[in-house]
Amino acid sequence: MCHPRHRAPHPPAGTLASLGDAHGWIGLKSKNDEQARFDVRVQVLKNATLLSEGVIRCVQDLSRNPAAATPVTIPFGPFSPVVLSGTDDLSLRVSTRRGTNPNGSPCGGSLTSAGLRLFFDSIKQPSSFTAGLTP
Repeated sequence: MCHPRHRAPHPPAGTLASLGDAHGWIGLKSKNDEQARFDVRVQVLKNATLLSEGVIRCVQDLSRNPAAATPVTIPFGPFSPVVLSGTDDLSLRVSTRRGTNPNGSPCGGSLTSAGLRLFFDSIKQPSSFTAGLTP
């Protein structure tokens, strides 16, 4: 049976004027990946068009245990304020890859991995991303 994708309500009409840092929790998919290092990227999109993004590089010392998930804070880059109509979709996309230095070269650690898990919001591990809207 197919389940409909959960959708948050559209943001109200106004101008998206600011973005606060994205806060989340990450952990390993496989215990075999304990030596792996990862980059984590977040993107904010309006109707699938990129508005801003941020990345942290070479995250390491991760655990597979959800109770020991690692907090990550990712600042967004600058963007120009954008008008939202009240029917626009505003979304957050999170992606990962093997850890890199700013020049794109590997930053060490294991060369293969099963990947990361994103633990987004729980009582003990709150997650957030804020958007400043003006009418």
